[in-house]
Amino acid sequence: MRELVAIDSGQLLSSGIFPGMDADVCPLWINGENVLFESGGVRKNHGLLGLADLTGTPTGLKSVTADGEARLFFGVGDKAYRYRASDGATEIGSFASSGVYQFQPWDTWCLISNGVDPVELWQNAGASAPITAPFTRANTLFGYQLQAFVGGSDVGGNIVHWSPINLVTDWTETLTNTAGKLPLRQLESDIVAAKPISGSVGIYSKSQGGLFTFVGGTNPYTFRNPIDGVGAIGPYSVVADGPRHYGILQDRIFVTDLITSAPIDEPAVRSYLEEAVDWDRQAETYGWLDRSHSLIRWALPADGGGFLTIGYRTDNGVWTKFNDGVCAGEPSGAFDDMLLAKPSRLLRNDRYSVNNDVLAQTSFIQTKPLDLGAKDNFKRVMKLALKGSWTGTINVYLGNSESPNSAVTWEAPQVLPADGFIYPDQLGIRSEFHYLSIKIESTSLGANWKLAGATIFGEVTAHVN
Repeated sequence: MRELVAIDSGQLLSSGIFPGMDADVCPLWINGENVLFESGGVRKNHGLLGLADLTGTPTGLKSVTADGEARLFFGVGDKAYRYRASDGATEIGSFASSGVYQFQPWDTWCLISNGVDPVELWQNAGASAPITAPFTRANTLFGYQLQAFVGGSDVGGNIVHWSPINLVTDWTETLTNTAGKLPLRQLESDIVAAKPISGSVGIYSKSQGGLFTFVGGTNPYTFRNPIDGVGAIGPYSVVADGPRHYGILQDRIFVTDLITSAPIDEPAVRSYLEEAVDWDRQAETYGWLDRSHSLIRWALPADGGGFLTIGYRTDNGVWTKFNDGVCAGEPSGAFDDMLLAKPSRLLRNDRYSVNNDVLAQTSFIQTKPLDLGAKDNFKRVMKLALKGSWTGTINVYLGNSESPNSAVTWEAPQVLPADGFIYPDQLGIRSEFHYLSIKIESTSLGANWKLAGATIFGEVTAHVN
């Protein structure tokens, strides 16, 4: 028995998943769910803890600290809500229609838009009420400088309106106030999304994006030449992270500073998303920043119903994906932990939990088919030694395939022992492989694992005919 291959802690082990790439060119992991790549290894994602039951699918998660307390605003159906740890979710507004909500906190107040009905203002008590404004609906709602803004209104799809300085109750333009508007005539099609970036605001249509910037003077705002290669499919498809925006479209995922842009999804996940996402529901796409893990995360409507989530590490370009039912998120900040939402449930990321609220949090990671250094020969695997830490029931699967991209035939799962050693011969499962695939999976309550390396021992045997 000799060492066939060793996968040590480091760049290869933490290289991320590549579900959209052919297996023969994938670095190591061809698939996985609910896993994080960090510290040169891979581990199961942290668990979730339920905070409140909801009446439907929420949108517009926005957290803020006001009156000395952390608050979260969100909308469900035709209702707007405020969540506090002290008293849970409280209704603060009722609208005529359902829509995709956006919230702009204003000191202790909050502006609310659902993209369909008039923008309303909640004044820290009671119910919200419509503002006085020259528009009756808007695609986007955002704050900048000392004013509030909307874009893509019923007055004009390419127009940005703003409130007077330090006043959000009445947006009517007069000769003596600072309310105003600016048509973004350089922007192709209607405004879809707006996100802060480097002292400006990035404004996006479906096929372009540009910088909306304060310049002072009689015409205080300007819109710089928009660029191609970027765009938005909904108000939350673009995620801001300091001087960069990350956005997802049907045919690409991009990073941009709105001067230049570059695709980041090819070849890792693009073909996977083409098949897995229901692009007829693309407006439901919801992106947010996961600060603690340096991830941009997008929840996407899955083909066949529900949501799937992908994550992109901004520091090293590593991809992962999640299957935990989450449909929206909000970064930590006002609250100590990232807040997440499922249809009918508000939750927080819980670093001390390994479960998905009251259910088990399933997870798995799967290697590409490995030739173990001898692609033209069978290999007899006598020992698989895994390094790391784990608790609860963790299953290990070994699988054989005839080529890197052919179907894998899996053997019966084996529970990972405390010492991390798997001996196929002693377990009565297949031990001779042409291409070997390995899958590590947990499906039970209380299970947790972290992989820091693996070594495969055995012998090269007969030549494959």
